[in-house]
Amino acid sequence: MTEVSPRRHALEDFLQRRGVETAGNPAVRVVLQANCEYLNLRGRAADPAFRHAVESVLRQNLPTTPNTCTQGLHTVYWLGPDEWLLVSAAGSGVEDGLGIIPQTCFSSVNGQSGGFMQMRLTGSAANKVLAKGCTLDLHPAAFRIGQCAQTLLAKAGVLLAATDDRPSFSLIVRRSFAEYVALWLAHSGDEFGVNFTAGV
Repeated sequence: MTEVSPRRHALEDFLQRRGVETAGNPAVRVVLQANCEYLNLRGRAADPAFRHAVESVLRQNLPTTPNTCTQGLHTVYWLGPDEWLLVSAAGSGVEDGLGIIPQTCFSSVNGQSGGFMQMRLTGSAANKVLAKGCTLDLHPAAFRIGQCAQTLLAKAGVLLAATDDRPSFSLIVRRSFAEYVALWLAHSGDEFGVNFTAGV
């Protein structure tokens, strides 16, 4: 198996400029996750052959309820009736594995790993910071664990998901907007205390 070297991510310079984090007990922690692979998957969930092939590779269910995601070896986000975003650890081999989808099925698998950056937000004020720039109702009763949505954060299009009740959120943004979003989070979270770290 080929050894995967860490990918240089879009926010390394941002982290270096911030230097040593000073918030002793931050109410928001942002973990920048660089070593992820992103795949855009298209297909008909109602087609048993397509769904069986995909779920046998992923070893988890394909979300079919609008604006939901499933978490397992991979995180799979529902984007539309026939479209999903798959997020996996670098070197997972899932793109090659999905080659078992029968050619008779309507499907496409497109790698998009160079185009996205994922951030994990946790802490007691995570939803308060996000609410400053997002029109979604992020109260736990309205935006529940396992739900996701394509939305705007300030002026950037993002994919946002609630991942647990700490509360924690997964935020996926296009690489070209990653620094803008990080700077916005730093500014908007300043009153609560916000720390940024690089994930593994």
